Amino acid sequence: MNPSAQLVYKEEDLDWEKPITREGVRNELNVNFSGGDERSNYFASFAYLDDKGFLIRSDYERYNARLQYNNRIKSWFSTGLNLAYTYTKSNQSDVEGNNTAFVNPFFFSRGMGPIYPVYAYDPNNPGQYLLDANGNRQYDFGNLNALGLPNRPQYGGRHAIAETELNENFFRRNLFSGRTYGEVSFLEDFKFRVNVGADYANDNGNTFGNPIIGDGAPAGRATVNFTNQLTLNINQQLTYKKQFGKHNVDVLLGHENYDYRDNFITGSRSQLILDGNIELVNFTTTTNLNSGADFNRQEGYFSRVNYDYDNRYFISLSARRDGSSRFYQDVRWGTFFGGSAAWQVHNEAFMGGLDMISKLKLRASYGQTGNNAGIGFYAWQPLFSLGWNNATEAGILQGSLGNAALSWESNNQFDLALEFGLFRDRVTGVVEYFNRESDDLLFSVPLPLSTGTSSQTRNIGAMYNRGLELQLTVEPVRTRNFSWTIDMNATTYKNEITRMPESNKEIISGTKKLQVGSSLYDYWLREWYGVNPNNGDAEYRAVNFVATNSRITETGDTVTTSLNNARFHYNGSAIPDFTGGLTNTFEYKGFSLSVLFIFQVGGYIYDGAYQSLMASSGYGSAKHVDILNRWQKAGDVTDVPRADVARSVDFNGTSDRWLTDATSLNLRNISVSYTFPSNLVKRMKIQGLQVFANGENLALWNKRKGMDGLGSFDGVTSNTYSFYRNFVGGLSLTF
Repeated sequence: MNPSAQLVYKEEDLDWEKPITREGVRNELNVNFSGGDERSNYFASFAYLDDKGFLIRSDYERYNARLQYNNRIKSWFSTGLNLAYTYTKSNQSDVEGNNTAFVNPFFFSRGMGPIYPVYAYDPNNPGQYLLDANGNRQYDFGNLNALGLPNRPQYGGRHAIAETELNENFFRRNLFSGRTYGEVSFLEDFKFRVNVGADYANDNGNTFGNPIIGDGAPAGRATVNFTNQLTLNINQQLTYKKQFGKHNVDVLLGHENYDYRDNFITGSRSQLILDGNIELVNFTTTTNLNSGADFNRQEGYFSRVNYDYDNRYFISLSARRDGSSRFYQDVRWGTFFGGSAAWQVHNEAFMGGLDMISKLKLRASYGQTGNNAGIGFYAWQPLFSLGWNNATEAGILQGSLGNAALSWESNNQFDLALEFGLFRDRVTGVVEYFNRESDDLLFSVPLPLSTGTSSQTRNIGAMYNRGLELQLTVEPVRTRNFSWTIDMNATTYKNEITRMPESNKEIISGTKKLQVGSSLYDYWLREWYGVNPNNGDAEYRAVNFVATNSRITETGDTVTTSLNNARFHYNGSAIPDFTGGLTNTFEYKGFSLSVLFIFQVGGYIYDGAYQSLMASSGYGSAKHVDILNRWQKAGDVTDVPRADVARSVDFNGTSDRWLTDATSLNLRNISVSYTFPSNLVKRMKIQGLQVFANGENLALWNKRKGMDGLGSFDGVTSNTYSFYRNFVGGLSLTF
């Protein structure tokens, strides 16, 4: 942007992305054994995964083992056991949950102007690196003026690469799962079954902030946490199954208990004593010590009746009643019903002459389910926040108001579908209409500051999701040695809020505003008007005419240069017009080739990452190449305002200027495999042999190169892991 500027440092030192990325490597091994006879069977498996991500210090390792055994001990009694163990450990970079933190390497590398070097240069030897006592290059922290180096205005005193290398973030988990059952058959048509399941997990996390640079400097700090989680699930099921001629009846009665409990302890200390040890004993000052326990219980009664006649007409009815400890005892129980019906039209006598139709089925269903997720275990109770002590004087804050009237959110879904098969199933598919109405939505409602707490969980209203789904499979070619299959699916739907509480007719949350008639995903943003060609001002449609910041255009529009005077409006939605996938599969003898595309048409992405790169504030920050299209002289017609540091907030503030068409096409997967002929593998004394290779996320076409809108359903981009290209090759052996 400054034509007379000259690069001072080597160009290879100005790339802040390359040092924090790498070509990741993924290794995976799976082995399983199975066997049995008429009375018993077994299955055992072992799996190992070692995945090194494309970001340095983002490693993931997992071991899985499973053993399953079933035995019909008596003609009337069966039992079984399913045991599993999983051990995972990972070395995690600080990305998730730290969208705009300096330690986030994506945020840091995207925002750093590519004029500042990764490594420091020796002020006494121009063009030479500044070396430490061991002869290694030193990083340029941007605040080394004491050594004669200039301060860096962008992220001075921080260095995401150094912090990623010097900090630690380890996570380890042990997970034990056990399932067993006992089933008794009696009176010929009855069965009684008891299922018992238990899951135990312990998590251990260690984080370390180094004493050289970053949040842990200058003393160093560490945090260790342990969490134990135990889940028990026991259910009892009584079934009755009977056939009367062409009539078939299946009845189920059941009861279940769910019990979850966890406890944790976490501690943090600062003032590192010796290098190389991040355990808490190697620090002198305790900054935090906390522990806690959580409990959650749920009980349910359920039933189901299935009936079909002559494999033509099907009816199913169900009911369920659940109670949850998350709600107050007077309202913790909810009752939910469901039913479905189906008609196998192709089994009717009048279909006998229609040879082109191989399958035709009409089905419909209506079902209710209760939801109590996402509200915390004690949402109905008023709570205090502890730990606000002043030295030895105890201190507490009000944490939540509680809500004894809080109850189940109800999701009521209706489906109507037509399944069909044509030309001996050369063409098959499903067309389905769905309408899901959610009532008594559980939502955190903002409260006035005078209440002493920021929000309260309430049942605030109702909304619906309705739309169409299409699944279609076509086999254009089917011969003895070659086949071509096309699989396609597409979905379109609409979301709309139909009721809000009287006390909160509107709730603004980020880039969205919730109110009756709008959607959870409709953007509520200030209205961008454009750039004034006379002076390069950014202009918005105004709420009011203010002489100091407003004007009336030739077309009679009132516009303003003040972001605070810009009016809000709904403009677009994160929901696409439709989404889907398309797979082409080709098979020739032992060869198989499959190509999968996924697509999205319509909808908008709020590209916050692009917005940050278009700001005229921040000397030394990175800019998007589109900044070169900025207004520079009177008469310029452009959608990028002039570069004006003093007006950056007004010129680049949150508005619908940053909404971008979300239409995209992703070449998600290409898979190739070859299965060796059976006569050949038998000579090798094995049962089956296959080699395969596939690539994932091979290409992405969308409105703006580099924009990643697929990872966030609310449509707002952020500085998190992007989809990455992945190549896999493997060998499968069956003995």
